[in-house]
Amino acid sequence: SGATLPSAAEVEGMVRAAIGIDEQRGDVLSLLTVTFEKPEPIDVGTESAGGTDIMSLVERMIRPAIGLVGIIFLSLVGLKVLRMAPAPPAAPQATPAAPEATGTTAPGSPAPDTLQVVRGWLKDA
Repeated sequence: SGATLPSAAEVEGMVRAAIGIDEQRGDVLSLLTVTFEKPEPIDVGTESAGGTDIMSLVERMIRPAIGLVGIIFLSLVGLKVLRMAPAPPAAPQATPAAPEATGTTAPGSPAPDTLQVVRGWLKDA
């Protein structure tokens, strides 16, 4: 990459400053530099017979597959919860009373007072 590596003395100075080495306290720092050989890349042949890279196919399909599994799981849990929930109690059925007994008129028809008000308006007009 074009960057020069720091010397062992520079690295030791940076580490001493970073961790607060105090020689009066008896702190000791040992530094060993080791060089590594750059390995040669190995061609593992990830291509299948059809020419599709298997790893790229797996990487492309893993997120949708996890999402689908999550949706199925949540659906199953939701169904289980709905089956466990008790049914709401049925509302009691009220029997309609006769209009004569209650002094009301049939549903949808205006009340007698309303009729009198409207007739009065029509007479005045």
